[in-house]
Amino acid sequence: MLFATLSMAEATDVILTMQGFERCIAESDVFTVDGTFLTVPAGLPVYQLLIMHGVIAGHFFHPVIILMQNRRRVLYEAVFQRIWQAAGNPRPDQIITDYEQALRSALTSVTGVEIQDCLFHYLQALMRQAQHLGLLTGASAPVSGMAACTALPRAGAAAPA
Repeated sequence: MLFATLSMAEATDVILTMQGFERCIAESDVFTVDGTFLTVPAGLPVYQLLIMHGVIAGHFFHPVIILMQNRRRVLYEAVFQRIWQAAGNPRPDQIITDYEQALRSALTSVTGVEIQDCLFHYLQALMRQAQHLGLLTGASAPVSGMAACTALPRAGAAAPA
C-alpha cells in the first residue's frame, strides 16, 4: 500500500509498504537493502526499485519497496528518516547492503548503525575481475569461480599472521 511520496531535489520517491510494516521494522534485528535497475515499472519515471528486507526469527520479510528517481544521498536520507520515524526509530543489529556510497552514508546517518558489506556483491565483483583478467575460462568457469571465491575467506582465515 502507498505509505508516502517524497519530493526533493527535483525528484519524487514513492514508498510502498506492507500492512504492519512499522512492527516488522521495529522487530527486525537484521536488514538488507538492495536496489535493482533492471526491473523498474515500465512507463514510470523510475530509476531504481529499492527493496528493504527485514529478518525476524530467521524469516525474511520485505516490508518496504521504494520507487526512486535517482540515487542521491539527500533522497535516501529523506526516505529512511520517514520510514525509521514511523517504526519508532529502531536500532537493528545489522544492516547489509552493496557498495553504493550514497546509500551506505544515508543509512548510517539515519540509523546510526555501521553498514555491513554484502557477500553476494563482493563475490560478484571478484568474479567480474577474474573474468576481466582472463582467469576464468570454459563452460564451468562461473561455477568453479564461485567455489573459489567462497573458499577465499576460509583460506584467508587459516593463513598465518
